[in-house]
Amino acid sequence: MEAVPKTKMHGLTEAAFRSLLARLDNDLVRAGERYRRLHHKLAKFFTYEGAGAPEDCADEVINRVARRLEEGEPILDPERYALGVARLLFKEVMQRQRTTRAALVEVLRQSSPVAVSHAAEARIAALEACLDRLPPGARDLVIRYYQGERSAKIEERKALAAEHNIPPNALRNRVFRLREKLEQCLEASTPRQDAAK
Repeated sequence: MEAVPKTKMHGLTEAAFRSLLARLDNDLVRAGERYRRLHHKLAKFFTYEGAGAPEDCADEVINRVARRLEEGEPILDPERYALGVARLLFKEVMQRQRTTRAALVEVLRQSSPVAVSHAAEARIAALEACLDRLPPGARDLVIRYYQGERSAKIEERKALAAEHNIPPNALRNRVFRLREKLEQCLEASTPRQDAAK
């Protein structure tokens, strides 16, 4: 049996992970078992709550707890602390999903005269699939371009133009071309309502 469990340590140092294991138990084998149980419990929490990628969410919680320990946070009960972090992360995940969904709805409104309604759920799912087919970074660009309300949207677009080192008009043209690709993909992947009649 492997004493030290494997985890996705995005931005996490080996020292931080070792300090978490030491905090779970002085014996490395028992610490590994407690880690596995904690990871399983966290993944079940995210599954039950309906978060996408529950294993990745559990990894992120453990990474955050380990970093806090490395920073010197006095955590008496790491498992209980991890469950609190999991609740906060779940709220973050849900907020990101709401933001992404709002941006997707805005993309649909821009690309299709069809009103976005409950009947458009299939189109939103198809749009998500089409976004996944875009080149790397393009999905994020489209979502960020359309998310937010009025002044926040304007500021986000300015930031995007600066990040890509292009003028705002060039950014608008780039997103327009991406939106055209999305429209073609949507047309190919979703049946037209008038064709179904």
